Amino acid sequence: MARIILYPETIDENAMPIVIYGAGAAGKELMEAIQIDKSKNLIAFFDESRDLIGRSINSIPIFGSIKKLEDLKKTI
Repeated sequence: MARIILYPETIDENAMPIVIYGAGAAGKELMEAIQIDKSKNLIAFFDESRDLIGRSINSIPIFGSIKKLEDLKKTI
């Protein structure tokens, strides 16, 4: 199961930064749907799977614990 997390801050006037929790098949499908919408900018995946942490999907990094979300928010 993948979840989408939206933030009110935007990178520019047209793109809302988004992260997805879950980098498996459902997360990839959600990524494809999000990337069609130019008003959103997928910036990261979060997944607890040690096999996925540190990798990327289509240049989108995969982080571990969702607890690291606060650190990511400071960079956008």
